[in-house]
Amino acid sequence: MKITDVETIVLQVELEQPVWSATALAAKSYEKIAALRGAVLVKVYTDEGIVGIGQAHGGLETLPPVRTAIETVMKPYLIGQDPFFAEGIWSKIYGASFMNGRRGVIISALSGIDVALWDIMGKATGQPIYRLLGASRDRVMGYATGGFYAHGKTPADLGEEMAGYAARGFRAAKMKFAALPLKQDLERARAAREAVGDGMLLMADANRNYSPKAAIRAANQLEEMGFAWLEEPISPDDLEGCAAVAAGTTLPIAGYETESTVYGFRELITRRAVDIVQPDVVWHGGFTECRRIAGMAHTWGLRVCMHAWSSAIALVAGLHMAGSAPNAWMVEMDQVANPLISEMITEPVQIEPDGNVTIPGKPGLGIELNEDFVRRHRIDQ
Repeated sequence: MKITDVETIVLQVELEQPVWSATALAAKSYEKIAALRGAVLVKVYTDEGIVGIGQAHGGLETLPPVRTAIETVMKPYLIGQDPFFAEGIWSKIYGASFMNGRRGVIISALSGIDVALWDIMGKATGQPIYRLLGASRDRVMGYATGGFYAHGKTPADLGEEMAGYAARGFRAAKMKFAALPLKQDLERARAAREAVGDGMLLMADANRNYSPKAAIRAANQLEEMGFAWLEEPISPDDLEGCAAVAAGTTLPIAGYETESTVYGFRELITRRAVDIVQPDVVWHGGFTECRRIAGMAHTWGLRVCMHAWSSAIALVAGLHMAGSAPNAWMVEMDQVANPLISEMITEPVQIEPDGNVTIPGKPGLGIELNEDFVRRHRIDQ
């Protein structure tokens, strides 16, 4: 089998209403962007008629450069190659782009290609990806990501939202944190806890909006409310600060989706700066790199919770990775009304009454694209 072509498609959708994280809320000009989501869809074609599907993560401003990186930098390394040589292809592309970026656009683009190659391998062998990787489970716990900031949203509103997730079967939910003065954010957290009781796991995501000392103060307060973790409290560029936060509290620190590749996660793990590791298949290098990240976390006795944010493909890829990694705990499920999640594939992923999600068992990713949706929302024609 040989690769014959690579196609990229830029997708963009508009949300029903803008949603903000802590860092986004601080950006006054962000409202228009906060109402949009996008993704770069990747299709890899072969001479045997098998088409691999992948997706590269990217913010709206990086979607065009991610597409350019795939089409101009990476595509020449793929044409004529055997897709089963995914490891070798990954290494060649990474090595060739070493001087141009070891995170960000380049790694996001490489992620989309790698996911598509694994989809091809699964389809060619008749196996779902998590089995090709070496299965640990066929179901995994999903957690709801919600609790975003919004104009006029009260703590009571947030509590009602969290209770709604519990009613649908979720046993864990995450809320945004760190945009407001600590007292106000703690009121939001308290409302969430009171709404769901002690039986549901709650987590808070600061999106890098704290200083180390402020993060420690917030973490200790959240621990008193029984929260399960504080996510990405500060920037991973400040490794010493990340380590200081983790050492300064007994609340587990989760992260960091804004890090990249096994080399970046190595620093966080070996410096004891993180307790729960959160790789993203469509952002951190595809399955090829994320299994290295999960493997390193495993050797340090750390659990993995897959970050999955931008689309249904990202979610499904995260499920397959969690199905393989023995130290996987949960997979993120974005609860924003996002058509890239609810309409992009013909059979959207659903939480089950016991709070778990069944990993797709069909070959490859086990999904079928909604091609009509793709046609309607592509912006690169």
